[in-house]
Amino acid sequence: LGESAIVTVGLSIRTPMHRVTSHFFKDTMAALHKVHEMGYRRPGLVIGWYEEIRSGHAYSAAYLGWCEQVLGPRSALPVLWVNEVERDELAEWIKVNSPDVILFVHLSEEIAHLGAILKELAIRVPEDLGVTVLSHILDGTGFSGMQQNQQLMGSWAVELLASRIANHDFGIPANPRIEMVESQWVEGQTLREKN
Repeated sequence: LGESAIVTVGLSIRTPMHRVTSHFFKDTMAALHKVHEMGYRRPGLVIGWYEEIRSGHAYSAAYLGWCEQVLGPRSALPVLWVNEVERDELAEWIKVNSPDVILFVHLSEEIAHLGAILKELAIRVPEDLGVTVLSHILDGTGFSGMQQNQQLMGSWAVELLASRIANHDFGIPANPRIEMVESQWVEGQTLREKN
């Protein structure tokens, strides 16, 4: 790596490197503020283990902190960590915790699976339960939520790499630079005003 200029996208590579990543913490806070403004008061977090690790636990930290500060002490529902969404596990979690909205953080291919399970359970979205998704791709899914700005992240990564090359900044950096890109809100059909 001594003569290489490397920039990574995301947090999953643990080697200290210059990187561009989505602003997982702020995206979660933005989604929670949005659903709270709409009148939801019992948000629950369902998150894939891959996203939890990949974000450096930013999603769950933001969720737990937001609930504590906005809704009050011990108001956060238990987080449901999953590899894949399983019907019985999700049904039990909803039954025990009674969320009025789910924040779903998972790979984009699991979004449709969540929708199919909720339909199987005869849970009407958004009439019975609101759903907001934080993922790489939301456009065209019908779900409301935060979509990562992949194009801007790619542009910033290229700019950072070009800067490293121009400045002869090779190898593992002593002080890695991290640039965070906020996601964009996508208006779907899975939330409703509750006020």
